[in-house]
Amino acid sequence: MSLLTPPARQIDPRGQRFGAGISAVVLAIAFAVSAPWLAVLVGVNLGVSAAFGTRLFLPGRAWRPVKTALRLGPPKEFEHEYPPRFAQALGATVLGLAAIAFLVGAGPIGLAAVLTAKLFTPGRIVAIDPAQPRLEKALELGADVAIDNSHEDAVERVMQLTDGLGADVAIEAVGIPETFELCTDIVRPGGHVANVGVHGHPATLHLERLWIRDVTITTGLVDTNTTPRLLKLIAEGRLDATPFATHRFPLGETMAAYDVFGDAASTNALKVVLEATPVAEEQPAREEALVGNSV
Repeated sequence: MSLLTPPARQIDPRGQRFGAGISAVVLAIAFAVSAPWLAVLVGVNLGVSAAFGTRLFLPGRAWRPVKTALRLGPPKEFEHEYPPRFAQALGATVLGLAAIAFLVGAGPIGLAAVLTAKLFTPGRIVAIDPAQPRLEKALELGADVAIDNSHEDAVERVMQLTDGLGADVAIEAVGIPETFELCTDIVRPGGHVANVGVHGHPATLHLERLWIRDVTITTGLVDTNTTPRLLKLIAEGRLDATPFATHRFPLGETMAAYDVFGDAASTNALKVVLEATPVAEEQPAREEALVGNSV
């Protein structure tokens, strides 16, 4: 699959008509003001709009005065459905129907990456982790293959699954040198390493192997740009985050909840939920107790 192929969600007949219509208007303006260079650019844009249904393919300086003068531009629904940081974090520049995404580390962050990677419809999602319960959870959330790298060679297994090519996208979701270096070992030439884990120690970047492989490595600070979109997907039923809540405790047992969460290796805890009785339900009992005390 070409890296230039847009995600299926960007191809929209309305977007094609919109792009072609606006291009025609700008083309007429270009001829009116005797700006043949702008006419050529818009002509190119007509082809791009017809093929991809995207916003105008013009240099910012060329399009800005026209857009300002005419107050024109693609409506919000024609913009890419997922914010750039979200797409970058998952290596979505290459995720697509023919891509195989490998997730290294099936903790809460890695499992969230499994869940959201499905939005980009990759060919397969493969989870790599030494903990069997977490691999089972990854399969439950949508991974197609699970690799236990405590019992098998992850690099060898990846090469078997990809006919010796390597991962289209390798997502690092642990934050330790070993998992980052594993991602660089399994990524294919021209592939993408998306670092999601938080690192506290130096990791070796083996440029003696990577310099010739045209590999892209992206990192990014956690932000809230995608929160509204993700909440909308959950509200619409397109994302189900409830499997992350593996344990529930009443508010009065907060310390016990922290103990369970702190010993996730043995408790298999992902996220612990603290539950409390709403104040409105407690109020009548409290008033009754106060009345009894006053008698």
